[in-house]
Amino acid sequence: MNFTARVMVSGLDRRLKLSSLIKLRLIVPPSLYFLISLNYALVSLAFKVPFNRRRVVPLSQACSRLIGDSRFGNGGFVAFWMLAWVGMTALGLAVEALVTILTPKFIPFFLVLWLIANVSVSYYPIELLPTIFRYGYAAPFYNVSRAVRTIVFSTRNQVGLNFGVLFAWIAVSCLTIPLFQWFMRRQAMTEFRKSQGQKGEKQA
Repeated sequence: MNFTARVMVSGLDRRLKLSSLIKLRLIVPPSLYFLISLNYALVSLAFKVPFNRRRVVPLSQACSRLIGDSRFGNGGFVAFWMLAWVGMTALGLAVEALVTILTPKFIPFFLVLWLIANVSVSYYPIELLPTIFRYGYAAPFYNVSRAVRTIVFSTRNQVGLNFGVLFAWIAVSCLTIPLFQWFMRRQAMTEFRKSQGQKGEKQA
């Protein structure tokens, strides 16, 4: 949708300077994800997701008790919202970067592989999966799911690591989007000069 609005409808790819176009592509999607993630978090809150669940400590095989507050106290909702935002940004900017090179014609093939690669490591512990799935430790879906379990179910706290992986994905996308956009702009300018040269030769 972003590509269609930017290229096919408004023609901003041709009207804006390269620097302005890169800023647009890096600022607009995360801004939209900020609001979308808030809506997602509010829906979860409306369905009574326990963002302030307390930890369960087993006293014996027969009984256990709740102690203390949740991992994030009353800030569980905000932590969940920020996790949703950072997760959407990490996943969305990766697609935003590759749609520049692949174009909408081939991006569906990437999306299928992208979803399979992420979802396949999110449901079961990676330790129980074949060795090939060890890439999942760096997969966005895996880190989002682990952080959600910590926030909602008060499991082992590795939220800092999970956010770090997601921020690393965002950083890579912030580097590749300008690079890919520069390459495509250069290619478009080369084709434009060739077409202008051919027109000049025909007129001569």
